[in-house]
Amino acid sequence: EGGYSTVFLGEEVPVGAPGTSHAGASHAGSAHEGSSTTRRYAVKRIACGGREQLSEAKREIDVMERLERVDAANVLPLIGYARTRCNRPGDLEYVYMLFDLYDGNLWDVVQSRIRVGRYLGEDELGGIFRQLCLALDAMHEAGMAHRDVKPHNVLLKDVDSYPYGKWSKVSASPAVLMDFGSVTEERVVITDRLGALQTQENAERHTTAPYRAPELWDVGSSCVIDGKVDVWAAGCVLYYMMVGETPFERISNQAGGSLMLSVLNGSYTWPDKLEVSSKYAEIVRACLA
Repeated sequence: EGGYSTVFLGEEVPVGAPGTSHAGASHAGSAHEGSSTTRRYAVKRIACGGREQLSEAKREIDVMERLERVDAANVLPLIGYARTRCNRPGDLEYVYMLFDLYDGNLWDVVQSRIRVGRYLGEDELGGIFRQLCLALDAMHEAGMAHRDVKPHNVLLKDVDSYPYGKWSKVSASPAVLMDFGSVTEERVVITDRLGALQTQENAERHTTAPYRAPELWDVGSSCVIDGKVDVWAAGCVLYYMMVGETPFERISNQAGGSLMLSVLNGSYTWPDKLEVSSKYAEIVRACLA
């Protein structure tokens, strides 16, 4: 459950099955108990209290349909959507989006590994990061920037969120990028102070601070904001996969300083010992250049 939306577990119920007319939810539960082949979904419900939220939900759907038309790699596909209607003035409207169900997100997987002191190996780092890069490359080619790249928005298939579950390595796991409510045009030209302030406010609302690029913390009155913000965030994600925390949170926690100042100064350090090759640290440095 987030600020504006809730994600439910959904299960496919055969049309005409007993209980579907009045108790679909309870029947869905019994179907799962009696069958291991019931198809399961993620159902995202967005509560819309006015035109602005309806517009944002529609924009998110438009982005996903646009990505589907260009056959974008490694982005979460939208299966379908629907919208309820208000019966009385003041009632909330709901927008529903239907997705395939993934087993967990990258944040949970890394946290599970940390609890047992078993970090991701090089092939796992490479497999997941490559798929994230393919997703961002497809979005940038389509003229879009994600703007909220973070481990919570990378979904993995065939994994458990518990250590030593049904997976031992996630290197071969299909990974997809999700949550497109933050998407903007890939290249945004700022020409005045008003545009700079609006862009900065949007960044504060739609991006996650530890992964936010410096140009979004302090937007200039004459500048260009482009897909490099996603490259920066991807570097923070790779660092998180290697270390278990984000680079600028780590240094600000150690020094007791400001996260924003650490980002603006590009200040971060590495643990004394890394379990993986230094080539991955070089990739992080390149992303954060």
